[in-house]
Amino acid sequence: MKDVVIKRTYDASIDEVYKAISDPKELEKWMAPDPLTSKVPKFEAKVGSDFRVEMYGDKEPHIGVGEIKEVIPGKKISMTWNWEGAPTNPNSVLTLELQSKGDKTELTLTHSGFMEQKDFDMHMSGWTSCMEKLSKVL
Repeated sequence: MKDVVIKRTYDASIDEVYKAISDPKELEKWMAPDPLTSKVPKFEAKVGSDFRVEMYGDKEPHIGVGEIKEVIPGKKISMTWNWEGAPTNPNSVLTLELQSKGDKTELTLTHSGFMEQKDFDMHMSGWTSCMEKLSKVL
């Protein structure tokens, strides 16, 4: 299995970045690769809660779904991740971890459990775009 791992340091406090990864309205600003937009009708940073992230472009929407597995406020959120209607990686886990770097914050995104190279490549590209988009909204 292959894991996507992306680290990015943002010119923002750990509280600002945690809000961006835990608040549905903030997630909508960055949780879809360009040129897609997103809606997050269901997301609560609480263990056991289900979430739904809808990504829209010029074709059918892409719907990310899963369950929150771990929450450490201000530090970490981990969740299962799959695509509604196309469950290609049923054991996929997305983890967002924060670390303070003075007045900046490092975010490490790890998306684990890819069996196929094409799925890994697609998610590496998509998450890289999302992380770049996040830098524009913080």
